[in-house]
Amino acid sequence: MRTWLCRIAIVGTAVASMFMVAAPAHAIFPGQDRVAFVRYDSNDATIHTIDIDGSNLKTPVKALGAMLPRFMSAALSPDGTKILYSRVVNDTNVDLYVKTIGGSIDRITHTGGIWEYSASWSPNGRRIAFSETDNTSYGRLAVSRADGTNYVPVFTSPIDFVWYPSWSPDGTRIAFSSSDGTDREIYLAPPLAGVKVAPITNNAVDDLAGDWSANGGRIALVREPAAAPRPAFGTRAGIRWHAPRGIAPLGDVFTIRTDGSHPFQVTDDTKTFGRVIYATKDSFLVSRLAHVSIDLYSVSTGGGGYTRLTRTAETYNIVDLAKFVLGIA
Repeated sequence: MRTWLCRIAIVGTAVASMFMVAAPAHAIFPGQDRVAFVRYDSNDATIHTIDIDGSNLKTPVKALGAMLPRFMSAALSPDGTKILYSRVVNDTNVDLYVKTIGGSIDRITHTGGIWEYSASWSPNGRRIAFSETDNTSYGRLAVSRADGTNYVPVFTSPIDFVWYPSWSPDGTRIAFSSSDGTDREIYLAPPLAGVKVAPITNNAVDDLAGDWSANGGRIALVREPAAAPRPAFGTRAGIRWHAPRGIAPLGDVFTIRTDGSHPFQVTDDTKTFGRVIYATKDSFLVSRLAHVSIDLYSVSTGGGGYTRLTRTAETYNIVDLAKFVLGIA
């Protein structure tokens, strides 16, 4: 982990000098019109919320004077009153916290040696799904109550990380991404322990799960060219090792049916980063590298032109920091 934190400092400084980044963090629930994201400007780490039209920026969580990026992801609760986020605690672990907007902060996990990230709320706000890893031997999808109790391991991969868990609108399934041994595919799993799951996609590219349509009929994803090596975890000279991916992979937005069929390509400029979410039934919120910065944009679900929502002149913004800075995506 000490090596990884050194990489944050070194790579983060280098990347910050070249790119300013923002990325959507979570699904937008019915009746909700805001999204959360993380910003780091080399001195301070902050979590922001913003209206889906790019207005009304607020900063409910701060870590002033942070020498390293402190936050990895942030998600607004369905009722808009709380923010679920990952925070780098020390050189051995990343834990989950819940901030009541205008109120207290509760640390809901205390797992030394484990990273917990990419957390998302269930549609009723009573449960959360999140990714976790020990960075050397496994990636896992887990669920728990919103206070961190009743932990349930859903899916464990010995070869790759788990990325971007997203609940179906009825709360019965979770979409996420992990490797099938060659590249990343989309998986669906019920929030239960011991359930065998298989990928619903099968191709030679990386599919990164994003979000469900409001009626639960389609899943949005970012499709990126697959990058060797795969898998992420392996053994070399008897030592478990991690083979990182390159920094800042970019791709295009697609949607598929929940059985993996009928893909529809939304964008074709290969500039989308991270994940994609439905902002409304007719538009997506994406992060896009287009103006020497990765900012938030709105794009129609049918494709077409973009509307730029954030303009970061001096800050280095990042959501799911591990994916971008650590190169572990």
